[in-house]
Amino acid sequence: MLIFAVTFGAFALFVSRLPNGVLEEIDTELVAVANEIRAQATNINQMDVSEPLLSNPIEAETTFVVVTDANGEILSQSRNMANVSRVLDPNGFGTNRVAQSSQFEDQTLQVLTLPITRDVGGEMQIVGYLQVGRVTTDYQYYRQLTTAAVFIGLAALSASLLVLYAILPRMLAPLDTIIEAAAKITSANDLSLRIPYDGAQDEIGRLTQVFNQLMARLEHLFRAQQRLLADVSHELRTPLTSIRGNVDVMRYIGMADKESLDAIDEEAERMTRLVNNLLTLARAEVGGLPIRHELVDLDTIFLDVYNQVLLLNRPVKLIVKEVDQVRVLGDPDRLKQLILNLVENGTKYTPPGGTVTMNLTKTNRMARIIVSDTGVGIPPDALPHIFDRFYRVDKARTRAQGGSGLGLSICKSIVDAHKGTIVVRSEVDQGSTFTVTLPVYPGVGAEDGSVEQAVQQM
Repeated sequence: MLIFAVTFGAFALFVSRLPNGVLEEIDTELVAVANEIRAQATNINQMDVSEPLLSNPIEAETTFVVVTDANGEILSQSRNMANVSRVLDPNGFGTNRVAQSSQFEDQTLQVLTLPITRDVGGEMQIVGYLQVGRVTTDYQYYRQLTTAAVFIGLAALSASLLVLYAILPRMLAPLDTIIEAAAKITSANDLSLRIPYDGAQDEIGRLTQVFNQLMARLEHLFRAQQRLLADVSHELRTPLTSIRGNVDVMRYIGMADKESLDAIDEEAERMTRLVNNLLTLARAEVGGLPIRHELVDLDTIFLDVYNQVLLLNRPVKLIVKEVDQVRVLGDPDRLKQLILNLVENGTKYTPPGGTVTMNLTKTNRMARIIVSDTGVGIPPDALPHIFDRFYRVDKARTRAQGGSGLGLSICKSIVDAHKGTIVVRSEVDQGSTFTVTLPVYPGVGAEDGSVEQAVQQM
């Protein structure tokens, strides 16, 4: 309301002052005409009426000129006043120049009255007056127009305020709903609540939609945090329990036991891996996973992983079918960790005598890493969650095998950091196939670009 009032007040003041500019322009023109007359009538200061005082009278129909003596008696006047014998402004006679409005016949004039002085005995005396008038019909019309504009603006303002007061409560009703829903979410500490809205998809509708999406995102993150805390607590409880049990055994027997020390060392190592993996995932989620960008011979890393896994003497057969020469732009340590995790995951869940197959191919400027196994497979309902943190298809079996449920999550983070994709196909008791696709150097659209250009494109 205050903004409307201030705005209209400024508008009314601006509009009301517009005619003053027109009037000032008329006064300027009258002064110019008066100066022109004084320059033409050289005997005007002597008031010598023996010859015309207006030897070159102004012929404009809307401009009138009158010369009077000190008593206001007309001595000379412009030709367009031949049938009128009266001064233009009876109230203008005085000792100073006066410019003011005057009613003349049936017209309104703006009249400039100038005293005419003469030196009489060393003293300047007023011996007459020069009056110049201009019809102000345009000025009056303009003033009426601006006055009408002010009143029309006032009427429009009043109508707008009435309409605003009528529709504002209905317009703000959805906002009240949003406020109430937010208050309920805060007071009830329930992130599953949403704002009901079935109105038009205007600004408020989009605000409601975005708010509900925000709450869904917050609920997802909150649930994920709860699951993370529960999973971490559960994972750490087992090694801590084992360590405490072995410490109690050594305390009971009064000496260090090699088997107990080995068990403590194994559980401590497991806890260290778990913490390091959690740190890696935490960095990846906030976009802070440290990734170097350098040229990497992916085939060399691929064969290094193959040789490394062979040394583990796993009871499965490891086969390499295809290895193309592939160069990618990325972090060699992370890429090695990615391939190693996939291969170790295959060897863990493949029964003795089974086979794990490794392939590295290059097609359409993309590198493809394929790791297949003939293991237990993954149920269809578990496939959407296979890359979630701490997710295990068979929790008892994987814990016995030393798994923490973070390996595939780390693989997904490494692939995402290298602008690639990872997918899995699996059938129960038939095995699983993991396929990783990475862009080949120099990257998309940089056929002959430098490493720096390729990094900028990633």
